[in-house]
Amino acid sequence: MRRSYRLALIISCLFMTGCFLFKTVEAAEKEQRILLVYDSLNIAENKQNDLDALQRLLTSYGVTIQTIEEDDYLSRMLFEQEFTGVITMINWSDKGLNQQFVKDRSSFTGKKLHIGSNVALDEQQLFSGKWQELSHRQFTLEDEKENYSQILSYKDQTTVLKDTAGKSMGQLRTQEIDHQVVPFAVLENGHGFLPFFDRKGAVFLKSAELIGAWLGIEQSYSPVLTIADLNPMKDMGVASTFQQALTKVNTPYIVSTTSVNQNNTTKPYNVFTDVLRSFESGAGVIFLEMPVVNNVNLNDDHALSQLLEQQISLLVDRNVFPVGFSTYGYWNQDAQYQADGLKISNTIILRENPSIEDQYYRAKTNNSERFGTAFYDFPYDYLAGITWNVNGSKATYQFPMPVTLSFSFPDTEKEINTIINNISKSPLNFYVVGQKKIQFDIQTQTQHIQLLNRRRYLNGKLVNSFNNVPNTTVSGAVFKGQFARFFNVTNVVLIVFVITTILILGVLFGFGRRNYRSKYIQKTGKNK
Repeated sequence: MRRSYRLALIISCLFMTGCFLFKTVEAAEKEQRILLVYDSLNIAENKQNDLDALQRLLTSYGVTIQTIEEDDYLSRMLFEQEFTGVITMINWSDKGLNQQFVKDRSSFTGKKLHIGSNVALDEQQLFSGKWQELSHRQFTLEDEKENYSQILSYKDQTTVLKDTAGKSMGQLRTQEIDHQVVPFAVLENGHGFLPFFDRKGAVFLKSAELIGAWLGIEQSYSPVLTIADLNPMKDMGVASTFQQALTKVNTPYIVSTTSVNQNNTTKPYNVFTDVLRSFESGAGVIFLEMPVVNNVNLNDDHALSQLLEQQISLLVDRNVFPVGFSTYGYWNQDAQYQADGLKISNTIILRENPSIEDQYYRAKTNNSERFGTAFYDFPYDYLAGITWNVNGSKATYQFPMPVTLSFSFPDTEKEINTIINNISKSPLNFYVVGQKKIQFDIQTQTQHIQLLNRRRYLNGKLVNSFNNVPNTTVSGAVFKGQFARFFNVTNVVLIVFVITTILILGVLFGFGRRNYRSKYIQKTGKNK
């Protein structure tokens, strides 16, 4: 009996150990580390945000990225860490590459992706087909599945790969009489090629698809409707009207907002949080935007972490439950922002960087952090120019990574109408926020906020669903105090006085003009 018991115990232990090792190996296989090498930011041609877009795109796929400019590349750097792949991004074709990097890349056995022109010989040999330089062309980019197409801007020089045996993704059709057609993106034997990259339009959509296939990640997501840039200084009357308009659209959405850690006992703060609760009571969820930073040195006592935790606690006290963060992409390229801010949330929206002058780093790093869910923020305006193949009322296209399709928060009722109209006419179906596919949660030292199956949990306990919260109406400001009556009467008197004065001046002007004309015009109508 004892032997049977021991044998069963040993078998159980071996089985559990095997399962643990299998899961560990499986997790290790899924985790990818990519070295992204670029030649230049190319600020002169306003292409610095293309690099930012590529970094955010890779993060949304859940890979670990190390970014380095080719001038800073040192010998053997590609082999010092366990990189699974390397990306060469040509952002300025007139600049050459570090030859030490080119040498190491040719010896690297992992997968490789080239973006742009100046394809080196070691990269050309990875693909079958014929390389060709096309000059002074305008293309139409067409999806190979015929989901969408777009006429692209004129290009001086384009490197293309023709007659390849690899997998073609998208095609470029010239605007000439013969309508020459060449592949846009190519994937062959685990290696990828993109002739150019853009953070907007069909080029971005097809580039994202190619990069996902290159990483070996197969997934699909409908975009999440997102309203960005709400803050306590906005007109809360307009915000309340907007909330009611969104309720009629009946589309789940994210509202990202900044908050405060002071003046939280004032009436404006109460009105602001009431408006946030009204968004939550409908189909909305709240994301907290990272605070505005400047060049003041905040590298002391983890001030950012304390500020964020205080803001979250104050919102929770008002029954507002943020379930994620929203921030600019460069925050994920800063070690202090990562450690003191972004680590609090497992769910994040990565937005396009502001201008270089408005980027303030504390401890810049080359390494990007990974998150449970990292949304790539794609402004709705970036869909402009795309022609969709609509099946019924909506296109069937889905993004290959988590995406937020965003609008800026409106300031007027006219802007509200424009946004609602664009949402209604959107060619894409929106994701239903709160489904199991995407994780939403924030973890501070004292609070764990989650959104599961469209229900909010605080420290594991279900909180109010807000179904009974009425629409917030924001009344006009009423002046109260000891001199309120005096100032109200004074205002009326001044208004009456000004109007009376204007009328009297108008009458005097009429008499004066008539007398002046009578001096020079005869009664017969002839001039003297």
